[in-house]
Parts: sequence; structure tokens; C-alpha cells
Amino acid sequence: MKDRCAIPYEDLEQIGTIGLLKAVEKFDPTRGVAFTSFAVPYIRGEILHHLRDHGSTVKVPRRMRETYARAKSAERRWTVQTGKAPTEQELAEQLGCTVERLQFVRAAIANQMAMSLIDDICEIPSPPETAAEDAERHQHLESAWGQLRRKFADLSQPDQELVRDAYFQQLSQKAIARQYGNSTERLTGILRRIS
Repeated sequence: MKDRCAIPYEDLEQIGTIGLLKAVEKFDPTRGVAFTSFAVPYIRGEILHHLRDHGSTVKVPRRMRETYARAKSAERRWTVQTGKAPTEQELAEQLGCTVERLQFVRAAIANQMAMSLIDDICEIPSPPETAAEDAERHQHLESAWGQLRRKFADLSQPDQELVRDAYFQQLSQKAIARQYGNSTERLTGILRRIS
């Protein structure tokens, strides 16, 4: 359960504690509601808001996250046993995969956080399969990036700024709404329209 997101469990625990403190401040025992029933939504909400505002925007498949975790574990074992860090080839052999696959997994994990897709595309190597599949995947990605750039260029300047703030700067909707002088409901409608 602790390995389900990139944010350390202890940090999530602290964020949940903030939700608990908010619940303590707002709890009214005269209303006849159990404190636990009252506090859980505050704790859960605080954690979910933090994950939404600070979590990763690029979703790495579970299988790749598991491979990455196995690689880190194998690397630690190797270092303890031999006294030196393994080469990529040695680590790939331990995992039963190719060096290219290991590099792909590491790049995917490293590039999990949002990057500016408009100004600069971060190229993550394709997983090694056949040259034809690799070329086809590359062509598909280039086409998708081209479509994204064209759609972005078609937006008005204020809408471009809104997209940058919402998706690339990872500002919360509340902060963006305050910045643009809108309500969060109106902002959600605008984002749906331009997405």
C-alpha cells in the first residue's frame, strides 16, 4: 500500500494530520455525529488535494514502477554483496531484461513529473522491441506532438496561459481561479472547453 505513489508515506501521514487538525477545529460534538465519521473526509480530502496539486501528471504503468523498484532492490543487494555498484549490463541480467529496457524504465520514472511540452519535448527512449515497431511508435508520437502543438497554437493567448498554469505549472484550480478572477466552477468549465 505504501508504494502506490511517488510521495513518501510519512509525508502523506503529515498531510493527513493537517486534515485531522482541521476536523478538530470544525467538529461540533453537539450535532450528535461521531468524530471519526466527521474527521475521515477531512483527512482524505487533504491527502487527495495534495496529490492532485503536487502529484505526477505523467502516469507510469504499474509494471514499469514494479520493474524500477526491483532494479533499485537488486542494485542495493549487488552493492552490499560486491562492494561496488553494478553496471547497467549486470543489473539488467539480474532483472532478466535488456539494458535498453532498463534505461527506458529509468527514463520513464525520471520524467514522471510535468515538463513543458510546448517549449521542449523530453524524449524518452522507446522500449526495445523490433525496429519496425520502434519506428511506428516514434512516428505515432511525432504525430501526436504535432497535433498537440497545433491545438495549443490555435488557443487564444489567455487560454494558452491558463493551460500552462493548469497542466504544466501544476497550480491548483483554486490558485488559478484566484489569479484570473474566476470561480473554480467557471475555471473547470473553461478547461473542459479548451481541452
